[in-house]
Amino acid sequence: MGIVEFSSAQGQKIQTFIRTNQQRERSAVLQAGKLILDHKPSTVTYCKDGKTIIKVIKPRNWKERAKLFWGHSRVHKETRGARIFNQLGLKTPDIYEMGIAIPFFFKSEYIGYYVMSDLTQRGLVPVLDLFCRSDTSNEMRMTLLANICDGLKRLRSRNIVFTDFHLSNVFSDPEGNITWIDTGVSYYFSHRKMYSKLKSSVVRLMQYHKDFCFHPHEMSYIKKELLGTAVPQF
Repeated sequence: MGIVEFSSAQGQKIQTFIRTNQQRERSAVLQAGKLILDHKPSTVTYCKDGKTIIKVIKPRNWKERAKLFWGHSRVHKETRGARIFNQLGLKTPDIYEMGIAIPFFFKSEYIGYYVMSDLTQRGLVPVLDLFCRSDTSNEMRMTLLANICDGLKRLRSRNIVFTDFHLSNVFSDPEGNITWIDTGVSYYFSHRKMYSKLKSSVVRLMQYHKDFCFHPHEMSYIKKELLGTAVPQF
């Protein structure tokens, strides 16, 4: 553990964190580089070194600040989810360190962060980009869908649901082998509750991508593979 100063690309201090986990000795200053995206749930930037990526997570409500106390914040869920994925033989970016906000009860901009490997440096691209491209072959599309469904079924076998899954949260190499990001998952003791959440997740996925991404037979394939039964039509 230790104190980390998170700063902008210009060197201006943004926030102080408690580093709670790391793979190796790392600097006490975490400096952002080029911005990748900035939206309501989080900000994602390259690190100043240009080799890694920082994801800093914003609180959506006061409950998310409180969840830091017992390790159930989105920072904890995404890093813990990555370990679960790896245990099931699914690939995720390497996570080099993580930290949480201090002090917990102040209105800090972020509740925590983690630093991960940059998948684009290994030639991976978002699966959403591949599905939106006209030159992606039907064979590749089905390979990607089969690999995605296989991963989600591995989670399902443990009563785990990747509740916020969409095609921007999975990357592919040229052969269609996939790597998962933003791996916030939920575990359910009840199989019925798990199936209900999985069904909602699949419906949301179909609704989100139906107009510009999936073909009708691809939606049918996903529903059959993950649910095995009919779900509402889109």
